[in-house]
Amino acid sequence: MLDRRYGGAVCPDDLDGPGKVLAHAMLPTGARNDVSEVHIDHRETWHIALTPNPQNSHHLLRTLVHEIGHSLGLSHTTDENSLMYAYSPSVDWPVVLGMEDVLAVRNLYDAAKDEPSTVVPAEPTVVQTTTTPATTTTASPEPPDPCTWRDIDTMLVLRKRLFITQGQYAWSIGLGGKIVDRPFFLRDYVRFLPKTVTRLSAAYQTVKGDLVLFADGWVYMVSYPTLELRASWPRRITDLGLPPNAVINAALNSHTGRTYVIYNDYAVLEMDECNMTARGYHTLQTIFPGIPSSTCTAYRYTDGHLYFVHRDRFFAYNEFTETVTRSGEFDLDAIGVTCPREDILRKLWDLLARLARSSVAFD
Repeated sequence: MLDRRYGGAVCPDDLDGPGKVLAHAMLPTGARNDVSEVHIDHRETWHIALTPNPQNSHHLLRTLVHEIGHSLGLSHTTDENSLMYAYSPSVDWPVVLGMEDVLAVRNLYDAAKDEPSTVVPAEPTVVQTTTTPATTTTASPEPPDPCTWRDIDTMLVLRKRLFITQGQYAWSIGLGGKIVDRPFFLRDYVRFLPKTVTRLSAAYQTVKGDLVLFADGWVYMVSYPTLELRASWPRRITDLGLPPNAVINAALNSHTGRTYVIYNDYAVLEMDECNMTARGYHTLQTIFPGIPSSTCTAYRYTDGHLYFVHRDRFFAYNEFTETVTRSGEFDLDAIGVTCPREDILRKLWDLLARLARSSVAFD
């Protein structure tokens, strides 16, 4: 049997017998009447019953579900609990979709697919022979310099440290605020986020200590400090009482223990954290007089104020007097983080140069 799509061959990649490659599938091309295919290596030792597979065998159902995922358009994931993980585990039962699998399918098929994609080669499923997954080296974009920031996505104070996110990066900064640590990738710590998430819209810590993260229309309840997703989460923003078209600006738990979600630039949902549903709906000016619309970030800080960032300006708000106590151009100085200034570095360089010249003169 021939297939003209692959130059006469039915299968573009040969299977290799027992071990290594178990199966592969063709990702959808988007062309009309295109049929994705799944190829299984019949020379492997397959377990076909709906029971745990014996040692040195592979569960056919799990492999098929994995390859069907490819045929639907899903790529491999780095989450070992996901069915789309690139390696077959030693125990393949039960066959359960991981949260990342579910979110990936939802993200893929909730979006309109108007334009056909290019042909993508099959992705093989292989036997895991090491506890360390295979990795490829790709060039990563340079993280932004925090000292040049004029706004941030989210900020939380957790265990005497500031955690700030901007895009796909996060920074951990001591409350002393003198040293800005190296950034880390957000997904390295919150691995349950789908790969399509490029930033957090908002984040806050509940009275009980859990973290609540907003991203791409979903809400994640996360235990802290283990950073594990709570059972029955994530949920859609509509489950919290937000409208389906809500664009989340910010969220915070105030010093008085009240939780607010700011959305669509001026609307505010007050959250009942006992059941994570809406307690009431307000406008930004009603709850926080003096705070302008289109706030992009809000957070509770250790100085007793709530901070709001609007474009490139910050507003320190006292919720007890319901007044803005100070405002100004936003940078990390506004939250007590001191960045090295160019003039200081230049003076230090000049001083070292003079010392070097003096050392040479006295030799």
